[in-house]
Amino acid sequence: MKKITALLLCCLSLFLFTGCEGSTTSTEPKTETVENQELTLSMKDWDSTGLALTDIENTGTYTGEVVDGIPNGTGRFDTQNKEGTSWYYDGEFVNGVFQGQGTCVFDAEKELRETGTYENGAFTPTLSELVATVPQFILNDFTLAETSATFISSHENLFPCETDDAIQEAISLTDDSIGYVQLAKNTAPYLETLFTQTSLTAMQVSEENAYGHTYTTILANDRDFNYFIFYYIGSVEIYEGDTFNVRALPLAYSNFDNVSNGQTVVVAALGSILEKTA
Repeated sequence: MKKITALLLCCLSLFLFTGCEGSTTSTEPKTETVENQELTLSMKDWDSTGLALTDIENTGTYTGEVVDGIPNGTGRFDTQNKEGTSWYYDGEFVNGVFQGQGTCVFDAEKELRETGTYENGAFTPTLSELVATVPQFILNDFTLAETSATFISSHENLFPCETDDAIQEAISLTDDSIGYVQLAKNTAPYLETLFTQTSLTAMQVSEENAYGHTYTTILANDRDFNYFIFYYIGSVEIYEGDTFNVRALPLAYSNFDNVSNGQTVVVAALGSILEKTA
């Protein structure tokens, strides 16, 4: 009798185990590639102040990798702003938002771009990515060289200098023999070297907020009426008409459209130390 009971219990256990195993369902995520899928993305973006993040929603079409129907991986999202202007993001996605490395293109003709680091949908640039982005909205032909980007990333403490150690480092990396004529001829040899200019006159000064940063743009000329544009990360006590000295990193020899329907040729540079003299 005991043997029969034990046998029945063994069979019952085997049946229950087999039954449970057979009822197990797969929970593997479904990964696929979609094309022109309509969807609405909820994410973050900079508000009108340029310093704070706000929640937004964008409706458009998505082409790229999805996991369980949600953008994950690499892809492209095409949409429009409130004014009806088309723009797109091409890059990395995580859980349905821009996350990682990517590019937003806002103007199909000029191809104005925000290229670099995104977090929760918002462009959150590193210093070199910020420097690559801001000048293109002013200069007609500006591309930050990889050499410049690497130098800026390796010397973020110099832009601007805020300590005595940073000032001494900036001085050690300066070549005082470099001036406008050398940079106008060819900026490429000097993209890892700071230069100085004295007795510059500030012609136009603007202070803007963007991507969580404040930056100042100064259009200036020297005594020979050569023109410079300096980008300074932060606020600086220099105003239109002031005279100042500068220590800066050359970025490019470029131009911008002026009010006379012509073009002004300038040396563009990233300010390290700016000192008002009058």
